[in-house]
Amino acid sequence: MKEQSFESFSKNLHRTNQRKPLYGQIELTYNCRYSCRHCYCKNQPRNDLGAGFWKKILDQLKSQGCFEITFTGGDPLLHKEFLSIYDYAIKNGFLVTIFTSGYPLTDELISFLSDQPPVSIEITVNSLNKLTYEKITGFKGGFDKTFSNIYKLKERGLPLILKCNGLRQNKNEIYQIKKFAEELLGKGKFKYDSFIFPGLNGEKAPLDCRLKPEEIKEIEQNDEDMLRQRRDQLKLK
Repeated sequence: MKEQSFESFSKNLHRTNQRKPLYGQIELTYNCRYSCRHCYCKNQPRNDLGAGFWKKILDQLKSQGCFEITFTGGDPLLHKEFLSIYDYAIKNGFLVTIFTSGYPLTDELISFLSDQPPVSIEITVNSLNKLTYEKITGFKGGFDKTFSNIYKLKERGLPLILKCNGLRQNKNEIYQIKKFAEELLGKGKFKYDSFIFPGLNGEKAPLDCRLKPEEIKEIEQNDEDMLRQRRDQLKLK
């Protein structure tokens, strides 16, 4: 039997199976330690739905054939019952990805994830410069702890991807962030996205962080990996 990567398997399955919701993305909470300038879900209600509710949703998704789940937010790690929800998803056979800032990770949580690892942990790194990073996130003290957690995850062998948003504030750093990610984790362990959306409440402030179309084009066309990601995202050949 020919071996293939999970990424290839997933892409092929999604391409050939159009009648089932194979993948789901769940915003567990809008809570986040950060207050990123470009975030679309700032200033949203912080009354999280309980684990019981999300377990019923997972049951429904499973019954419909879904097998891939991404937990996001906000920062899903800040949901008070995250471990219970995550454990339920894993034990029900879901392939789980976690989107996080990386800041809320603790040694206890890293140990828990090491025992029941997800398919991927994706951490957003929008600058390698402490001052710029904390201006973007609106949170002092986040840089050192987040990078410490990144190294801890790597040491424990957890599946890690670093990613960044294309912003006016970091446009000159994007290639450097990609180089850092691939030197630390290996080829293909970096993701980039320049899509910036208005707030869920209609607020347009995040749009001030958007790059100009010609800036996006220049960044992506000068890097084969980023151009390939964009083509995959837009289903272009």
